[in-house]
Amino acid sequence: MTTERARSAKDATPKGGQDPLAEFVKASFNFPREELDDLKELASRRRIPVTQVLRQAIASELFLQRLADEDSKVLVQDEDGNVQQVVFNQTQSVRALTT
Repeated sequence: MTTERARSAKDATPKGGQDPLAEFVKASFNFPREELDDLKELASRRRIPVTQVLRQAIASELFLQRLADEDSKVLVQDEDGNVQQVVFNQTQSVRALTT
């Protein structure tokens, strides 16, 4: 990953205020085409930029990882009342266990 300042401090700092983008950096990532298409689909469905989808995904992942670190369980109930436990693994994707 390469990073650089999103905007120079001179251009970004409003008069008398703090730079709202001071903590933002530009980043470049390589994604498999299918995952990039998934990001674009989510962005389109939510009508938000792809970068916002990524921010939300990171926030969700941190929240769920903290729960997993505390040995908490994440349960999902479908419209029929069926409950599944969502299991998080460091080395693979999320999977669900029928309970």
